[in-house]
Amino acid sequence: MILLEEILDQKSQLKPKHFYLAEYLIYCDLWEVELGDVPEHYRIHNMNVTLTTSLAVFLNRFLQGGVFEDNGLYNWREEARQLRT
Repeated sequence: MILLEEILDQKSQLKPKHFYLAEYLIYCDLWEVELGDVPEHYRIHNMNVTLTTSLAVFLNRFLQGGVFEDNGLYNWREEARQLRT
């Protein structure tokens, strides 16, 4: 997870309504939040694959599986890709 201070520091480097929520290996892999037109609409994605529209679901997935476990963040991206095809 990225510290709020870092999120705010990087704000000017990203597209409007986007910010990084989590990263791995010094920003080699990123999980990004894209805000919608109304504050309660957002999506969390990794490498242009939307994973969820819920921070609670993202945090639960991270806490249960970390980055590399079977139910972790890396695995989730592949699961989400398969659901969309």
